[in-house]
Amino acid sequence: MDVYLLVEKGPVEGEKFKVSESGKTLVGRARVCDVSIVDFKLSRIHCEIEASGGKYLLRDMGSRNGTFLNEKKAEGDMEIKDGDVVRIGDTHMRFSIMEPAPEILNPTSEAVTVADGEKQGTGQTVFVKTHRTCGKCGAIIPKKDFDTGKAREVNGKGMCAHCLDPFLGKVIHGYRLVENMGTGAMGSVYRAQEDETGREFAVKLLSSQLTANAEAVSRFLREAVAGGALDHPNIVKVYESGVDVDLNLYFLVMEFVDGESLKSAVEKKGAFNYRKSMTIGLQIGRALEAAFLHKIVHRDIKPANILLSKSGYAKLVDLGTSKSLETSGLGSLTKTGMGMGTIAFMPPEQIADAKHADHRSDIYSLGASLFYVLTGARPFAEKTPSQYFQAIREKPVEWPADKQIPDGVKAIIAKMMAKDPAQRPQTPEELTKTIEDLLTRVKD
Repeated sequence: MDVYLLVEKGPVEGEKFKVSESGKTLVGRARVCDVSIVDFKLSRIHCEIEASGGKYLLRDMGSRNGTFLNEKKAEGDMEIKDGDVVRIGDTHMRFSIMEPAPEILNPTSEAVTVADGEKQGTGQTVFVKTHRTCGKCGAIIPKKDFDTGKAREVNGKGMCAHCLDPFLGKVIHGYRLVENMGTGAMGSVYRAQEDETGREFAVKLLSSQLTANAEAVSRFLREAVAGGALDHPNIVKVYESGVDVDLNLYFLVMEFVDGESLKSAVEKKGAFNYRKSMTIGLQIGRALEAAFLHKIVHRDIKPANILLSKSGYAKLVDLGTSKSLETSGLGSLTKTGMGMGTIAFMPPEQIADAKHADHRSDIYSLGASLFYVLTGARPFAEKTPSQYFQAIREKPVEWPADKQIPDGVKAIIAKMMAKDPAQRPQTPEELTKTIEDLLTRVKD
């Protein structure tokens, strides 16, 4: 049997955590825990579940706010059974014992359940051939690779991910590229393994088409400088950078985050509840505090640049558009009258002149990102860039009537997105204190 904790409510609602079937599973806020959850009402090591003699025992580990089993406070060892609910802080988890997934009888097939009314019978599990072979190397291509775009047809033949991407399998400065995590206008990000230790990292490659573009190279190196300077748990760390002369590629080696972007999460799951959204806002606010202390402005905060790990930690990424309020030694990426950032999350002052954007501009963009997370939509509905720019300058944010969002949350977002920077929280620390107060004060 497989045993899980299914999060039904709280900052990491919808996540699933494996429970050990032969030992102890520590649960808490600390990263050393087997189940590490971002919930600021949790103690670092909050409780544990022990598999013992065919039973599972729940015990509190001296937590500050207590552990509750089916709303009864846990004292000593309490047996936990399938379907029971554990509450710790704002997190509600259902203890679930499940049958393991059925084995695939044919390694080149996938199991599917036949829909009602088909000849094979309601609910019957059958096996159907879903693979194709690569027209270049002959390898079997899983159906999911076609579904996710990692493999595709080229001139009528299937091409596997390795044959489509010439960098997969390459070793860059001791890091073997094993999976393309995404490709954009500036280049690609790969999951990589360090050959010496096997540890996972993310390696970002600047597109070979941009290596002769001085501005693109400057932006890429700016991310290395800013990311290397900011050592904070809510900022993706940049460990090193360089140039692979043989491949003529600029690269960054970064912390690998096992998760997805906030944009992708909202697209898949829909809008988040206010507590989960504002917990993310609190974490990125703390990232802005670190940037503020180093006099660094991000200038492109948006849901696509916030990564959410499977355990709920939010991390700010892509400092390529950042600037130092002192000096980065790389020159300026902007000129007066030139905007940086993404339109939907850009503050009014950045539209005309990104050169003078400061930390209050980042606070606006974080507010616009939280609006998106809370509603699943951009702050304004205008269709063209010129109309959208006008809305950013002139229109108040309008909340959809069908969303149940506390007035206190709306007030914080409205202040973060004030047209006049002087009307916003003046420092990231002021912002995080406001959010902390809200999360403590507002009841579900």
